[in-house]
Amino acid sequence: MKILVVDDDPTTLAIVHATLKKLGHEVTLREDGARAWQAFQQESFTAVV
Repeated sequence: MKILVVDDDPTTLAIVHATLKKLGHEVTLREDGARAWQAFQQESFTAVV
């Protein structure tokens, strides 16, 4: 599953990234809504967290 994760806390991003990667997912991280929206428009994601 290709997942876009959005959070402004670097620690939260790191934990969620590690967990989802361990479960076999492809993960894209973004630090704010503007960057997340840009990624969402450029790529296709199965889920956004």
